[in-house]
Amino acid sequence: MKVLEVSAEAEGDEKVQTASSRGPQLAAVGVISQFPEREQRKKQGRSRNQYLMSGKKHHSLSVNHSLRTRCKHGLFALRPVVSWYRFASKEQDNMNKQVISTANAPKAIGPYEQAVKIGGWVYVSGQIPLNPDTGALVEGDIAVQTRRVLENLRAVVEAAGSSFERTVKTTVFLKNISDFSAMNEVYAEYFGAAKPARSTVAVADLPRGALVEIDLIAVT
Repeated sequence: MKVLEVSAEAEGDEKVQTASSRGPQLAAVGVISQFPEREQRKKQGRSRNQYLMSGKKHHSLSVNHSLRTRCKHGLFALRPVVSWYRFASKEQDNMNKQVISTANAPKAIGPYEQAVKIGGWVYVSGQIPLNPDTGALVEGDIAVQTRRVLENLRAVVEAAGSSFERTVKTTVFLKNISDFSAMNEVYAEYFGAAKPARSTVAVADLPRGALVEIDLIAVT
């Protein structure tokens, strides 16, 4: 493995590159063998950190500019660092939690949000067949209630900037597993073209005496 060494004795001097074998355990890295201010530090008896933190070198931007000036060959170029910082900042923005709320779907009936958007994903809370205008349970069989649930889900996921076509996972909770076929027929009308992954489970009971509840996860 070759290790690249760079001698930077003065800003105006041309840099000289030499290669020496240091063994397979070393990665190929750039090594600055000497800074012009090293002799000055030795005379003053100060460490490099003390030198950089004093006088005109005290500001990090001055240090970065000094390093960039001495590295004409780009071995210690600061551009990758700046690019990484911008990438990290963007990722941090993407990871900020955003609460989704819309009047086109029933208000939450407990300590939860209609949906949460984070990192390009939308997590929609379980919806039961509530009328968004009155908040009352929609009366009817499993087909009627499933349709109301899916309309509520559509309103929330679209408010988050996504859609049923971008849904990746749903979970269906049925009070009666015997309603599976009837629920599935209505479900296929909404997810027939883009079928997400799905789990269907039978439960002992659901809020407000509903026959069905569905939640979903989508991408934006």
